[in-house]
Amino acid sequence: VKDFSNLEKIAAKTKLGISGLQKELNTLKLNANLRAELKAQRKGLQDELFSLGNIISGGIVGKSIKVGIDFESAMADVKKVTDLSEGHTLEGLKQDILDLSKKLPMTAEEIANIVAEGGKLGLASKEALEFGKTATAMGVAFEMSANEAGEAIGGLMANLQTDVKGIKDLGDSINYLADKGSSDAKNIVNIVSRIGGMGNLIGLQRENMAALAATLDEVKIPAEVAGTAISSMFTKLSTADTLGAKAEEAFSQLGLSGEFMKKALNRNSQEAINILLSRIKTLDKESQIGVITNIFGNDSGTIRAMATLVNGYDRYQELLKMTNSEEKKGSMDKELINKCETTASILKILGNNISALAIKFSDALLPVVKLVASGFSFVIDIVDTLLSKFPVLSTIVATATT
Repeated sequence: VKDFSNLEKIAAKTKLGISGLQKELNTLKLNANLRAELKAQRKGLQDELFSLGNIISGGIVGKSIKVGIDFESAMADVKKVTDLSEGHTLEGLKQDILDLSKKLPMTAEEIANIVAEGGKLGLASKEALEFGKTATAMGVAFEMSANEAGEAIGGLMANLQTDVKGIKDLGDSINYLADKGSSDAKNIVNIVSRIGGMGNLIGLQRENMAALAATLDEVKIPAEVAGTAISSMFTKLSTADTLGAKAEEAFSQLGLSGEFMKKALNRNSQEAINILLSRIKTLDKESQIGVITNIFGNDSGTIRAMATLVNGYDRYQELLKMTNSEEKKGSMDKELINKCETTASILKILGNNISALAIKFSDALLPVVKLVASGFSFVIDIVDTLLSKFPVLSTIVATATT
């Protein structure tokens, strides 16, 4: 009996153990089923996201949406910095930019970025569009990027205190100088950008600044050196009566005086520059360097640039005549036409026309994409909230996704 009693106790304990084990097994089975369900849900979500990704990134539809998104972002920048002119809508401005891209080898996005630069200068939409047209034309003609053209023209307008028409006239002068000589239009723009503020202050015409820049660029003096030298000349001549004894002695060697040069500059800045350079040119080489040093200082770059202007005085006068001639008119537009007729430009313009169609197509698709993306964001927010409230789920999800 005793043996049986012990056996019954052992059996009872075993039964409890088996019961507990069964509960554990049931729990594991439940967890396994839950993990399997989560994996299935996860795969379904991945498939949905993958399908959306294919729609957005693949094929014609994907490319249309990509172009449309980029242009939409560029137009958002335009809207942020540009006030609309009377009778001009944002949709109208958008169409104007697209139309311009179909004629020129710059993308609609690039042109929109340039128009935004015009808006930053305080130009309303119609004026900003004209700014964009001129900058785009200059960029293509002078082989400048969209950013370079926009920034350069913005700087020129500010330094020279002129409008878009004034910049277009300057562009004609610069292109004509480069076309008829050995200077580079892009380099001339760079130099004029550096000297424009001081040149405008002394009353020098912008076309004459371009001639100065071209004279130095033809002998390959770097833009930074040329800009420093010309600005130094403007500054020294505007304060010629206060430069000290050495400078006064140098002016005396030229049959001039500091006071005379200052008055001459105030009366006619171009004439004053001509007087100074032509007088220095009459001296022997050693005396030329001495006079230049005593007036403009010891900077080697400035001495070199001033010596170039002195010895290239005749060429400088030729370039002055070119930049003020009637023949320069329309020069930049002619160069633009030439550049647009190259195979590379024709292909780029063709691509722009296709992109314009793609943007129109994407206008209808983008709202759908935004709606779908918002829907996925909503689902993700719900899942995130559930995981935050029920930490156990986080552990299960982490296990399920490994």
